[in-house]
Amino acid sequence: MMAWMASRRATVLIPSGPAHDPDRKHLHIVLTDPSKDKDGNVRVLVVNICKIPASNLYDPSCTLFPGEHPFVVEQSYVSYQFLQLSDPTHLEQKVAEGTFVAKPLMDQKVFEYVIEGLRDSPLTDPRYLLFFENTCTPTNNQ
Repeated sequence: MMAWMASRRATVLIPSGPAHDPDRKHLHIVLTDPSKDKDGNVRVLVVNICKIPASNLYDPSCTLFPGEHPFVVEQSYVSYQFLQLSDPTHLEQKVAEGTFVAKPLMDQKVFEYVIEGLRDSPLTDPRYLLFFENTCTPTNNQ
């Protein structure tokens, strides 16, 4: 079996549950390939998926429906307010040791919708959007 790699479209379950259930895992999507941040550290941009709450108060910038990813079995949303830059080596080590659980790549069309939401969401922190745009925009040399 190939080792899981923290790269664009990769998905992984990471423990991120509430205080009463800290081992609950949420699906996370890696939005970028590993790239250097402004401080020179290699990072990937990661966002998590949450089930739509009963209150129906959530960021509707990107809604995912059952079947759009094998782990998505209830209507869910991409929680751009929880974007984070992560060390790809750390993510890969946690998967290798079994703390995090590797899941299949995000479908390309669904991934494009997630990126559209990243750009549209009022909850996207501008510094994360800048990291995304700087790492995903081809340079003139390519």
